[in-house]
Amino acid sequence: MSDKDEKVITFLELTNSSDPEEALLLLEQNDWNLENSVNNYFLIHEDDNKQAASSSSPSKSSPINSGEGGNVYYDDQDNVRAPMTAYTDTMIDSNDVYDQFTGRAIPANRRRPQHQQRNNPFETFRNFQAEVKVPSPTAPTRKQTQLAELFKPPLDILSFGSFDTVKKMAEQKKAFLLVNIQDVTEFDCQKLNRDTWSHTGLKSYISNHFVFWQVSKDSNEGAYFVKIYPVQQYPYIGIIDPRTGRNMINTQGKFIDSDQAYSFLQKFVTSKEQPLDETDSKDVKRQKRHTTEEEELEKAIQLSLQGATNQNKQDDQDEQDEQDQQDEQDEQEEQEEQDEQEELQEDEDLSMYEKEIVVPPPNATPIVDETIGKVGDCVIQVRLPSGEVLKGNFQSTDTVQKIYYFVTVKSGIKNFVLMTPFPRVELTGELISKTLQQNDLVPRAILTVKDTP
Repeated sequence: MSDKDEKVITFLELTNSSDPEEALLLLEQNDWNLENSVNNYFLIHEDDNKQAASSSSPSKSSPINSGEGGNVYYDDQDNVRAPMTAYTDTMIDSNDVYDQFTGRAIPANRRRPQHQQRNNPFETFRNFQAEVKVPSPTAPTRKQTQLAELFKPPLDILSFGSFDTVKKMAEQKKAFLLVNIQDVTEFDCQKLNRDTWSHTGLKSYISNHFVFWQVSKDSNEGAYFVKIYPVQQYPYIGIIDPRTGRNMINTQGKFIDSDQAYSFLQKFVTSKEQPLDETDSKDVKRQKRHTTEEEELEKAIQLSLQGATNQNKQDDQDEQDEQDQQDEQDEQEEQEEQDEQEELQEDEDLSMYEKEIVVPPPNATPIVDETIGKVGDCVIQVRLPSGEVLKGNFQSTDTVQKIYYFVTVKSGIKNFVLMTPFPRVELTGELISKTLQQNDLVPRAILTVKDTP
């Protein structure tokens, strides 16, 4: 007898099995390991052993709970469950809660708050007394309210709206526009609201002489202002002429108290006249001349009446009156001629001024310098009529004339005028001899070229 046959016989004895083929199959699957084969056999026939043990119990039907309140019986012979009892139920809304005690739905509006519901496993660990003492995150604390009141903007003297809107307001009021650009991350800006703009006397002075506009640099209007004006540091305080949009004067990057602000504004107001509606000097002079003619005519009528009522006077008195009237007429004609000469002179001056504005310096000899447009802390971009953009670096002390030479050298254009895009100002006349700093073209600016005949 071989070793394999002995293992088959031992397997049958240990498992009490009568199937040699099954024993041979399990031994071959487990590489003739007797212990593993026996364990696999009992694992396979474990359900059969349980079924045999249950079949040895008395044969009768046993009820079990179906979980729905009724009894369900099993047939021991076929092991088939009896059919479930039919019942009727009502579906509830997903927002309602089912009360397991009453069997009825609880609407959402009558439901207890979640902190009172018992089915939350974390309810036991919550400290409701401590939660009541903690303020709501949406309600500001007393300290926050005091700080907000302390650093609030001067709303009673501010004007609101876009930059164009407040410029029109200032122009209608015939006042300059006072602009304050703030950065919320700079404490000096907050100090301006707390210490400077809150001063009662300064408020009154600003209301009488300016239209006050305050915005943040992060707002749309603030970003627009920073884009078109040379704002480098914060807080920024500037005065704008509402008629031309010119930046008259500014201070930036430092805090100024109420006394310094009052001195800054008063010095500007006393040195500059308030914006007024433009009037035609010729119309004023014509009106003055018409008034003079009416006065002279009235005098002539009075003299005539006086002569008519005093016919009995001596002839020498009549001659004296006529002489006086003739002198007055001569004086009137002389005054008219003088006014006409002044008008002609003004027309000639205006014509020469307009000619100086429209036509740039004729046939200016370009300065051939290799360093032109390459050295300086100011970046100037010049857009040509062809769409090409010239970019050069200049010193803040350079004059506008040097930019004219730079454009002539680089593009070959001779008859042209340089203009700022906003506000639209032609850099001609006296502006040519001024520096870039004086023309508010630092640290960077964009100019356009306008061809002239």
